[in-house]
Amino acid sequence: MTSADRLEQDLPRILERLYVGPRPLYADDVLRVATRTPRSLGAPTLERWVPMTPVTGWIAATPRFPWRVVGLVALLAIALAAAALFVGKQPEKRPAPYGPAGNGLIAYEYAGNLYVGDPVTGQTTAITSRAGDRNPTFSPDGSRIAFLRSYAYYPELDHRVDVVTVRPDGAGLRVLTPERRSDIAACCAWTPDSTRVLADILVESDPEAPYTRLVAFDASRAGEPQALGTAASGLALDEQGCCGPGFPGPGPQVAAVLRPPRGDRILSLGDAWPRHTITEMNLDGGDARAVVTLEFYDLGQPAWSPDGSTIAFNAAVDMGGGPCGQSPCTPEWRAYLVNADGSGLRLLAPEAGPPPPGMVMSEANPLWSPDGSTIAVWRTFDRPDGPDCCPDAARLVLVDVATGAEREIEAAPGQGYVPGTSWSPDGLLGTSWSPDGRSLLISIFRAETWPYDQDATIMLDIETRQTTELPWPHYSVPSWQRLAP
Repeated sequence: MTSADRLEQDLPRILERLYVGPRPLYADDVLRVATRTPRSLGAPTLERWVPMTPVTGWIAATPRFPWRVVGLVALLAIALAAAALFVGKQPEKRPAPYGPAGNGLIAYEYAGNLYVGDPVTGQTTAITSRAGDRNPTFSPDGSRIAFLRSYAYYPELDHRVDVVTVRPDGAGLRVLTPERRSDIAACCAWTPDSTRVLADILVESDPEAPYTRLVAFDASRAGEPQALGTAASGLALDEQGCCGPGFPGPGPQVAAVLRPPRGDRILSLGDAWPRHTITEMNLDGGDARAVVTLEFYDLGQPAWSPDGSTIAFNAAVDMGGGPCGQSPCTPEWRAYLVNADGSGLRLLAPEAGPPPPGMVMSEANPLWSPDGSTIAVWRTFDRPDGPDCCPDAARLVLVDVATGAEREIEAAPGQGYVPGTSWSPDGLLGTSWSPDGRSLLISIFRAETWPYDQDATIMLDIETRQTTELPWPHYSVPSWQRLAP
């Protein structure tokens, strides 16, 4: 073997020894000394020469600022502010114009001022103080109250009556009637969308033959009043300037003739003896259509069902066989139903028995319940040969619209102001359903305290027959606020 061959054979071993390096003889001694003297690998060099105990003690004694708590509180405040901003921007929930709703406040008038009362607590709040306000009517969405304002104490405005709206808290009062108008507003009612107030305006341009005109006022006061014509009014004024039959109150009477759900059609009463007609037309008097025409009858108090499919009204026929309206006449007033297209004319309560001997029956003021399933009607028995101002008895009857079955609301034990007893000789000013359809609000005046010194409002529970007299007097028919259910 040559030397070159030997070098080639030993070269890998030589290179390996050079890479790893031999282990020095003193390695074991170095390792033994290092492990016998422990040291802190993380301690700085300064720690070996400067005592650190006072420094660390001062750091431990100093309270730490609670940044974490502050951060959590700030995040919570931001979240609450964002939630309040979100809720504030949400539109207030309002009830639908028809159908059952929640019961809110009751608006009423006393001594020329308007009030709202809570029927649960009995507390009241004055919302006007002008001594000339009357006929408050809540808007269907419950947000505002429309009323009439007269100026008896202002000689220069003695013949002026304005249409006014206000919020239930008394703020945001708006006079809708233009300053140049001098006509007398007889009554007012809201359109179903709560954007306009309809007023029956008595036009006195001809003192010998005054007439009425239906006028729509923009509730926001942004637009000009719109005259809807004389034919659309259809509710003749009596000598007191009240709209139509005063029994249900001016506001509800006008609202009842607006066809649901849009309120863009209105019912009108017309007569061309011996025919009497209920006509449906647009608010401007156009597109008129006769719904029902009856001969030898007198018609009154039409009211749409909440769904706009049926009309309730009352009609009189001479029980003696002759045409009513010509003497002698013994009229019997009965409540009827008719479909919107004029078909299906029928008695509301066909099961009603005959009146007592010597009397005639009268059914007045058919009132639809909010859900349209029931009609409340006052039934009286009058003596034709006696005074025609006061019935001998008044009974409140609830009639099932689908079947005609009726249920008379009688007095619960120990209850006062009940149909058939305390209602007579007291007078009935108005009746209305509560928004939830569970009670009836009945306004009466007591004959012995005339004129209107101690008017009363009775709340009658339909199921329990319990009556509660609300603890405040009033002059005009109250109006019940609708709330979102």
